[in-house]
Amino acid sequence: MLTRNRPLDAAALVLAVVSLLVAQLAAAQDVPEPSPRFARYMPLYPGQYGDLAVQRDTRDSSFDAAGNERDSAVPTLPGQTKFPRTDVVAGLTWHLPLFEDYDIPFISSTTHLLRVQLRYADTRTEGPLAAFIADDSDDASTNADDLRNEGSGIGDVTVEGGSFLYGADNWRTRQGSPLAVLFKAGLRLNFGSYDRDAPTSAGTNTPAFHAVLGVHAQPWKGSFVDVGIGRRAYLKNQDPAFGGLTPTQQGDDTWFDVSLAQQLGGRFFLTAFYYDRSGDSNQYTPVLFAPNPPEPPPNSDNFPSTGIYSDGGTELQTMGLALDVFAGQRWQLGLQWTHPTAGRSGQFDLPYTNRTPPGCTVGATGCMTSDGETVFVDAYGPARVFATDRFTVSARFQFGEGDTFTCVGCERR
Repeated sequence: MLTRNRPLDAAALVLAVVSLLVAQLAAAQDVPEPSPRFARYMPLYPGQYGDLAVQRDTRDSSFDAAGNERDSAVPTLPGQTKFPRTDVVAGLTWHLPLFEDYDIPFISSTTHLLRVQLRYADTRTEGPLAAFIADDSDDASTNADDLRNEGSGIGDVTVEGGSFLYGADNWRTRQGSPLAVLFKAGLRLNFGSYDRDAPTSAGTNTPAFHAVLGVHAQPWKGSFVDVGIGRRAYLKNQDPAFGGLTPTQQGDDTWFDVSLAQQLGGRFFLTAFYYDRSGDSNQYTPVLFAPNPPEPPPNSDNFPSTGIYSDGGTELQTMGLALDVFAGQRWQLGLQWTHPTAGRSGQFDLPYTNRTPPGCTVGATGCMTSDGETVFVDAYGPARVFATDRFTVSARFQFGEGDTFTCVGCERR
């Protein structure tokens, strides 16, 4: 790690090539989509880095299943529903060599990384959906009891590990890394707060696995080009939230990201980025209610028909800008703007079954059922793709020699 008497430009270079940990987070289960940052796939001199970021998103508009932008987070309800969310993300990243003295093929000749991330989210529901949640008078007709409008709290834990397949074998002596290739894999552990009765939560209740292959290059002086592709798989959600309108089985994701950063001079770096994610079809079962149920016939009530329902999958494309400045030798401060350019949310047709007389036990003598109307419903959680801008303020600290953990391979000058 660079010592305190190294020039500021050298320290800035080391800090500049590290992406925010939040940029590596999975775009899963109501968690904000990642935003590519500069030089996130570049190998670093071994050391430890701490990140803190605050994200804000109004979430008052979304994309529907046809890809149209709608002025509500829940377009099948009249009026404007909002899911405003603020996230605080903290993490630690280690870059380190392993078993250098043992000459283990590949392992001893490159560097590796490890990341651990924690999150806190404040989220709530506003507008017509909040009124539906608060209205106890329609519980019998919607089969919706004891609903809540927020699931704020601690988010899930994400861990990642990876190795540089190319470009990190000369980490002790290199002056720069014009080309590097990184492979990493990660696991999201569903330890976060999760409210099955709320349409949005800080946690996910669903473990997920992901793998990423990234390439870093420096085509001209002061530039950082990074291109990555990733795949994420999800386990089944055994307790889907909000009456089963969040997916029981979330469709796997494939994503692509690219960014171009340029040093503006001295301590400032400007980054332009693009991100594209495509999610497979989501499945829903059992579905217990809809906020927009059909009107039952006279002297009857109704309920969602039993079955497994699927949507057409989700999509999201974003672009944005980031400005980073290095305040001293160890601090990196950043401001980021992310703008969705296209997307597609999960929506599906939900058929209802009529029941006469109301409240009778299906299958019992005298209880008659018939096919009811079908309504088009919005899905929630990871199936909701928002069309709103997100703003992030970030800080990164480079731990010095002797701070927290001893830096592997450091030499005091």
